[in-house]
Amino acid sequence: MNGSIKKEMLFFKEQGFFETPKICQIEITTVCPLKCPQCYKSLTPKHANFEALCKRLEEAKKAGVGSIMINGGEPMMHPYFLKLISYISDKLLLDVYCFLSGYGITENVAKKLDNKKVHITFSLNGSIQEINDKSRDGYDYAVNAFQIFKGLSIPCGINWVGRKDNVGDFENLIKFAEENGVKWINVISNKLSCGEIKSAMAYEDYQYLSEVIKKYRNKGKVDIQIEGCNSLLNYFLYQKKLPITFNGCQAGRMVYFIDIDGNYMPCSHLQYKEKFSDIMSYWKRSKVLHMLRQSNGMEKCSGCKYAAHCFVCKASSQETHDDFFACNKACVLRKEIEDEEHY
Repeated sequence: MNGSIKKEMLFFKEQGFFETPKICQIEITTVCPLKCPQCYKSLTPKHANFEALCKRLEEAKKAGVGSIMINGGEPMMHPYFLKLISYISDKLLLDVYCFLSGYGITENVAKKLDNKKVHITFSLNGSIQEINDKSRDGYDYAVNAFQIFKGLSIPCGINWVGRKDNVGDFENLIKFAEENGVKWINVISNKLSCGEIKSAMAYEDYQYLSEVIKKYRNKGKVDIQIEGCNSLLNYFLYQKKLPITFNGCQAGRMVYFIDIDGNYMPCSHLQYKEKFSDIMSYWKRSKVLHMLRQSNGMEKCSGCKYAAHCFVCKASSQETHDDFFACNKACVLRKEIEDEEHY
């Protein structure tokens, strides 16, 4: 470990966040052709100006950001999407992660996205349309995209949101991924949509999902990755021994979000918009980030033996979104803790 990285890690260990942000989530369009039941955004259709995007991205690199995550809307709808991806990967030399539906994907588009610094993930919540349609639109677009990428031997992944109405299908999704040449599956936590968690997983669902992941992880053709803020799932996966892994939300710790109008937010799911002249002013002076970081260092769920390593996703409930210092009353770990208290 070189000196600068060691210094960064020491700062993170002492302060609970990095001195400079490492990941920028950037919204490039609010235009989307799909109507997903689980969508958490209220969109007024428009595209971000290409030059403004380039300026924000250049500033991100100067601030020390190493990875860019492209958000929408549907990013493919932006008229300069491919030009922007090339700019990030070839000129700025940053890794770029694109979360797409599959809409608009052709062989020509796929070839232009074939770059070691470009990581393409398509949204899919079910191995069959009937299951996917309960929470997402665009099943056929995703399937078509997988077939194109497989035919061209271009790696791609699946973004899958774990829900009660699709968790029983996860093993089938892994098999679907293997058959369609998908290289990885990102397991995403279910977050607020219109003020509630729709089709929330129960304790038994987490148990089942963790067993399926352990059965296939590091053993098959598909790499199963867990979203950083999915701390509850990590609890089940690592058998309750979580001194480091069980640390959840990275908003304001290493990640920030900038919306289509240039407003700064901790992440795309935390609707606290602030205006600052530049990234580092936001990172150092934001009152929202200050509260978020303070809340991470406090035990919010009195009596919970896992609280010290939780850093619960603040978009996992309305109460934690509205008050960073509140506990998540719907947390499935409460069941285990309450059961233990009866012995």
